Amino acid sequence: MFRYVHQCPACGGTIRPAQIGFREASSFPCPNCGALVAVYTPRRSAIFIASILSAATFSYLCGQRGLALILTAFLGSPLLLVFMGFLVGLIATPKLVRASPNQPVMHVRDGDVSLHLTDEPPR
Repeated sequence: MFRYVHQCPACGGTIRPAQIGFREASSFPCPNCGALVAVYTPRRSAIFIASILSAATFSYLCGQRGLALILTAFLGSPLLLVFMGFLVGLIATPKLVRASPNQPVMHVRDGDVSLHLTDEPPR
């Protein structure tokens, strides 16, 4: 099986990234069985903390002290957050899990993406 091709946790059907859409942060219905699935990313908080600590450490090692240390760490941590998130995404692919029914649902139809924050069916 390909690296980014996932299996539905409910029916075991194949889900390709093109069927998920560009935003994997919310839940979406399985194209095979219609069950709500979501992308499980347990490393988000660890990446956030690591980016802040790495930016502060790098700033300190470069000779920054006091307010300059705080400013460079504050400005450098978003860049490290994006970079570390990219690296983790390449090394460890995320898994699909069954979503809880109260998560926002993303519907993908004919290339159009819509996000519904209520339990009402799409119109």
